[in-house]
Amino acid sequence: MPPPRWPLHPAPAEAEALSSWLNRLAGTYRMDTSALLEHGLGQGRIQDRQLDENPPATLLTELARCSGVGRELPLMLSCPRHGRRIETYEGLPPDYLRWTSATSDPPSTRDAVTLMDRRTWQAITTGSVDLPRRRVHAGIWFRLLRTLLDELSTAQGRYGRQLAEVRLVWEYCGHPFRAGMHAWRPFENLHWEKQKQLLEAAAAGEKLISR
Repeated sequence: MPPPRWPLHPAPAEAEALSSWLNRLAGTYRMDTSALLEHGLGQGRIQDRQLDENPPATLLTELARCSGVGRELPLMLSCPRHGRRIETYEGLPPDYLRWTSATSDPPSTRDAVTLMDRRTWQAITTGSVDLPRRRVHAGIWFRLLRTLLDELSTAQGRYGRQLAEVRLVWEYCGHPFRAGMHAWRPFENLHWEKQKQLLEAAAAGEKLISR
């Protein structure tokens, strides 16, 4: 049987690192993080850096069950097969589920987003990606995607002569410049709405670059 829901489970703050949130959760029960990991989540000792950069999947699953809060890193916006936008839901099965969008028919995505998501899905499932000129390793694809995300969200003063081109990307996808951010933050620490805008801008940037 899955572990019972913890009676006390303060929600993570916006942009809070996993290690910081676990430390606050442990403090709620007057224990340290290592004790919470071992006795509350069935894990061994995990360094803060691994918690924040590459947490074990088993930890995230148990943490979601015990706290009711899931932590995922979005890499795709749409179903690569059907080209429909992926919708989010609230709750954890089997307790309570509710789609956050009232629509019964998920909207289709732009061609640029669909193409980017199909390449990401190919990277995940096959380990490589077919680009216009050659096939590349999945690691290269994710580094390219990460570079785009960082370039599109970097501080305005760092763009130099590329500022006009970056603004063109944001205008093309219809979102505020730099997703409305005033200060740079890692993609992993952003709210989902800003992550979504950055992924759409990355798709637009790929399309404009390949023209």
